[in-house]
Amino acid sequence: MERASDISKIDDKTFAIALKEPMGILLDILGKASTPCLFMMREKDADRPATESVNSNIGSGPFKFNHALAKPGATFTYDRNEAYVPRLEPADGFAGGKVVNVDRVVWDNIADQQTAFAALQAGEADFLLEPSADLYPAIEGDPNLDLEVLNKAGNVYFMRMNCLQKPFDNVKARQAMLHLIDQEAFMRTTFPQEYISTVTSVFGSHTPYSNDENTGWYKKGGDPEKAKQA
Repeated sequence: MERASDISKIDDKTFAIALKEPMGILLDILGKASTPCLFMMREKDADRPATESVNSNIGSGPFKFNHALAKPGATFTYDRNEAYVPRLEPADGFAGGKVVNVDRVVWDNIADQQTAFAALQAGEADFLLEPSADLYPAIEGDPNLDLEVLNKAGNVYFMRMNCLQKPFDNVKARQAMLHLIDQEAFMRTTFPQEYISTVTSVFGSHTPYSNDENTGWYKKGGDPEKAKQA
């Protein structure tokens, strides 16, 4: 807000942001899908004190939130929004046309993986997001189920060192960890070989930003002697 000189309404579907100086990442900020992100609210909801929660769900997407069937912490129901008109281009992540082919989606929050898997096998659930790796063989062995990789970027695991505390306040100690950690060996203890890949780009794998520039440090690992030398 400090960089904006004015935010004004043009019509019911358009607003304008005037900046005090150029800001190239403005559109990225407005379109960011992960937190912290921009939440569009009705004025009366935005004016609520920060100590009060917003108790209504208002949106303009392909689904409508079904308040009557909501059971917070257990299940949420979304009904098809008949008034929604999708964009004409193909869906691409969070962008593109969102074509709805079902009348209702029920999101059940089942904390126990075995219970969730049993619901899947019994036909009580149609989709299980991110099953634990120990369930992979059972899923692959069931002719009625498919195990698919929908997110090619996958989940990226990080090791973050506290640079304020010894010994990691010393850059040499942090570099030694890069020599020490063997990504592939670590991943093999957690997931089957066909579902893992090492990441040598600081921007991850299979993303528009992935590249191999200056990734030499990240291709080391599994060499305790080199770590000792550092």
